[in-house]
Amino acid sequence: MNCNSLKTLKAACISAAFLLSPIAHANISTFDAIKQKATELLLQKKKSQAIQLITNYKKTDLGRSHRFEASDLLTKLTLQFVSKDAQEAYENSINLTLENPKDALKSAEQCLSLDPQQLNCLIQKAKMLLRNKSNKAAIVTIAEINELAPDSKYEFWFELTSIKNEAEFKNKQIIKSLPVYQIEEHLALIILELDRCFAVKNYSRAKDILMFFEKQYSDWPDLVFYKYKISFESSEEKTKQNIDANQQLTFYANKCKNVSRNLVRKYRYDIDLCLRILN
Repeated sequence: MNCNSLKTLKAACISAAFLLSPIAHANISTFDAIKQKATELLLQKKKSQAIQLITNYKKTDLGRSHRFEASDLLTKLTLQFVSKDAQEAYENSINLTLENPKDALKSAEQCLSLDPQQLNCLIQKAKMLLRNKSNKAAIVTIAEINELAPDSKYEFWFELTSIKNEAEFKNKQIIKSLPVYQIEEHLALIILELDRCFAVKNYSRAKDILMFFEKQYSDWPDLVFYKYKISFESSEEKTKQNIDANQQLTFYANKCKNVSRNLVRKYRYDIDLCLRILN
């Protein structure tokens, strides 16, 4: 198994540790019992049964006392790999995102043929469909994501992505404040907030977000694009910058040609990674 496989396996073990946290009380709650049973099923590689167990619990928990915890647990279950072949197909898809988008999509679909309820692979498939401009097929896959893991952060992420070019996107409150630390799962929302700032010409807010990226994610390949974009769009001398624009965009394109697979993996939640153009 390669280094990336070991990293992914380690991440899976960390998630599994959450699911396997011991029950501390002799008189466990109904939710704790459900959680324990779901863990047992996952260890037996009965992932679909574990998912169905939590899904049914969410429907019958009339008091909704554990609705958030149940949704979080359901998302964690769907992210678990129970097949080594499915995990390797997913990793291959991520690696090929920039190198060979068509094969990346095929690998994501191969993962799903082995593990139809693998949320990582559904997200990757939706991302590749959007990158390949297959919007109708992407909508179908996004619906599958929402059905598999309702009320998850991914549902909100794809909802915003689907309306990014529409007027209502400008009025969305995506994030109130920027996180202090690097939190991988927040990246997509921060990037969407950056796009929203440009859409409403809030360049002051956009500059704050770019400063955040320079501090926390200075290796983000598209940082060079946005730094030029804000200089270009907020300038009153755009005409004089047309020649420079070509030079800068060529620099951006060349930078993207040399992006490592590690960076592609790190920024896998950026749907438009290395595809951006000036409007």
